[in-house]
Amino acid sequence: MTRHDVFIVSVISVLSLFLALAGYFPSAAANYIVVRKMNQELLRVRLPDKRTVMISDRGRINLIKIDDFMVKMEDSSCPGRYCVNRGWIKNQGDMIICAPLALVIEIKGGKPGYGTDAVAR
Repeated sequence: MTRHDVFIVSVISVLSLFLALAGYFPSAAANYIVVRKMNQELLRVRLPDKRTVMISDRGRINLIKIDDFMVKMEDSSCPGRYCVNRGWIKNQGDMIICAPLALVIEIKGGKPGYGTDAVAR
């Protein structure tokens, strides 16, 4: 390998590492989370925050864990538990939806229309 080959491989490696790590850190525009049930806002939490929130309705319980700029459904009494399997969300526009209980957790913030889409992440 020549010096130019080594230089090109080094630049590509550094750029690849930077792009891989850029997707790991939360978006600076993620300012708060909104929890809605049947399109009615139940909770709004400014980020960063650390807490666990319990939402109960008609004997069904959802535990929502907030850790700095990340949110996840810790536990749910819904049948499929797909919302629990969704894991952590951290970017503006990300959502966790519990369809059987009609519960939506969404990360919001920043200027509307200026967030990154799924392709850019």
